[in-house]
Amino acid sequence: MEKISLTTLADKLLEWLREEEHIVLDEFFVQYGLTMKQAEAHAKKNKKFRDTLDFARDTIYARLIAGALTKRFNHSFVTYLLKTKTQPKEEEFPERKLSDEVLKERLITLAKAILNDFNQQNDERNEANG
Repeated sequence: MEKISLTTLADKLLEWLREEEHIVLDEFFVQYGLTMKQAEAHAKKNKKFRDTLDFARDTIYARLIAGALTKRFNHSFVTYLLKTKTQPKEEEFPERKLSDEVLKERLITLAKAILNDFNQQNDERNEANG
């Protein structure tokens, strides 16, 4: 497999996130022959990639929450993914601890943005159909 720079990989991850159905990061990294563990190791070395990976996790978390709230996804499926796929193991990134309040605020903001987008798309569909 061709070698790709971490900056390019970060850009490709942002592009991948544009598709709303993308909710499992492993899916993205497998395309580039990487495991999540390897991606997390690379994130320690490159700030842009680390920030993009954090953003991707937050985005996916918000998508899962919004999907469960709107019943787009089964709540058991969302619970499983949230427990196993969205959060790095604490020992891997001990230097980056967010307070519960900051984390809660970030996640609420992301969830609201996704729900607003979802509602806007529904409104546009309803206008087009009727």
